Amino acid sequence: MDRDFESSENQEINELISRFEDLVSNGSTYFFDADEFEEIIDYYDSNSNIKYLEKAINSALQLFPNNPYFKLKTAQRQAVLGHYFKAIRLINSVLKDEPNNLLALESLADIYSEEGKTILAVQTYLEMLKYGADEPSTLLKIAMEYQVINKFELAIRYLKRVLKKFPDYDNAIYEIYFCFELMEDMVSGIEFFKEFLDTNPYSTPAWFNLGISYSNLGMFSEAIEAYDYVLAIDPYYSSAAFNKGNAYMNLNKFEEAILSFKETFIGEPEDSLTFIYIAKCHENLENLEDALRYYFKAIELTDSSGDAYAGIASIYHQMEMTEKALGFIEKAISISPDFNEFKIAHAAILIDLERYEEAEDVLEKLVTKETLEVDSWYFLADVKIILEKYDSALELLKNAPEAIRNDRKMVFKMADLMIQMNLLQEAKIYLDQLNIVDIQQFNHLLENPESLDFFLNGFSHS
Repeated sequence: MDRDFESSENQEINELISRFEDLVSNGSTYFFDADEFEEIIDYYDSNSNIKYLEKAINSALQLFPNNPYFKLKTAQRQAVLGHYFKAIRLINSVLKDEPNNLLALESLADIYSEEGKTILAVQTYLEMLKYGADEPSTLLKIAMEYQVINKFELAIRYLKRVLKKFPDYDNAIYEIYFCFELMEDMVSGIEFFKEFLDTNPYSTPAWFNLGISYSNLGMFSEAIEAYDYVLAIDPYYSSAAFNKGNAYMNLNKFEEAILSFKETFIGEPEDSLTFIYIAKCHENLENLEDALRYYFKAIELTDSSGDAYAGIASIYHQMEMTEKALGFIEKAISISPDFNEFKIAHAAILIDLERYEEAEDVLEKLVTKETLEVDSWYFLADVKIILEKYDSALELLKNAPEAIRNDRKMVFKMADLMIQMNLLQEAKIYLDQLNIVDIQQFNHLLENPESLDFFLNGFSHS
């Protein structure tokens, strides 16, 4: 029965639209009453057919110049075009006769919001509440007005007002988290969510945002506990499972992270990003074949994922299948040409292939005064030393930003350069900074990449 009614409704609106378009195209003589014009306008508005929407509004207003609905639709179109003065004038003409017209008040408040007139927008939203506007959505709009001008305390006050009366209004929970995040006050955010959950223990959005708040403070174990509560209430809450996996990754618990990422597929179809994270976990566990398999699964779902191609390149590089790695990193760069991390990986692969001039060219384009990725400078200095461009390497290292020059890796590379140039006294200055006792120890590190990597990541080495 419902289907028959819906079919009959669709047929009626289709006939109405057909008659109106015949009128516009052929000048046919059809008459439409005000109710029919409302249906026509709503149809074109919902379908974003601007051409016919404007024709319908103009035609309706010509026949019914005092109709408040058609005035408001005209005002909304004027506002979209940025003609705010004309729009406000039309709305005020409606409000003069109908001061409690909620559509008019909302249109006026939205225009004030677009103009950046926060106080006027808030006053108008508050006026709407006097005439029975939907309370939670209107209070939420007020809160968002205050967010725009960075008055987060006021925004939180209105959001708390919403949640006190409508604790299931999830949008307010997400917005209140957003405020605490922008205030960089996750501690207060955690206090709020814990207090809210004392009286609303089954609120999955509150548990979820509590988890995010904990994660932002690096409290990953507490975050996992919060996400577990979400999933206990709603096993299909995929975002909680995904964030839980991220938290486990931050704790270097990669096996647990893999299980959590796979939980996301209970409520959502398999997706490329989750496969990439599972692959990264396997990579950290040195399960290279499994990592490779999941990176390829990611590509099967989304062929435009630079991260997946770069991940495959990384695995092949580790497997010493360097030519294969090169093809995949080049594909990653073609997808994400502005992502410097891929270009650094590209240079590292070229260096291993002893294609030093190409690597130098890649890195020269990366390194500027604003570049603070240490590896860009380190690899470029390394290539120049290999190519025996000592003066160029020295100029590069001396002109690097201070933060780069003071990095352990760069101090080590400067010592390397001084030794290569046989400037042993100068080299000793840099070796002393690193607590390297002599050139023999330096050479030992240079010949043992794993020991060198361990040493340069901030650990003392005996």
